[in-house]
Amino acid sequence: MRFEVCFRVVNPEYNRDYAVEYHFGEDTPDNSKYVYQDKYRINGDVTEWKIIRSTVFNLEMIHSVDKTKANFEIEKMFVLELTTIDKLIKLGVSESLLIRTYEPNDIKHDICRFYFNIKDGIPFEKFGGVYIDHNYLPNELRG
Repeated sequence: MRFEVCFRVVNPEYNRDYAVEYHFGEDTPDNSKYVYQDKYRINGDVTEWKIIRSTVFNLEMIHSVDKTKANFEIEKMFVLELTTIDKLIKLGVSESLLIRTYEPNDIKHDICRFYFNIKDGIPFEKFGGVYIDHNYLPNELRG
């Protein structure tokens, strides 16, 4: 099955009633549902996927200059594990950032989309498909 993962920071000022009344229910540049959106398409068929709540996420970083590796354990993460034929992919969001998740499946087109809706106004850092609340960042990763 093909798989897409979408990360969206929800706009708390979005007015649905205004959108319905004046724009046929669609959002507009001055009344947008989301402040930020990012989408990942997983290469290869996903054979299995699972959700792990309240877990420790092992974030592996490689220094861009000297290529040394560093591992950081990030607590209180909501993790999505995707298994393809040749690899395991882990994406995640700090639980304190999440509003909700959902996964509508399109069986007709053999695709699953997984959505992470993220609160606006809480500082976070993004490392690829990993969104970490600043309160849970190790000191070495704080900007």
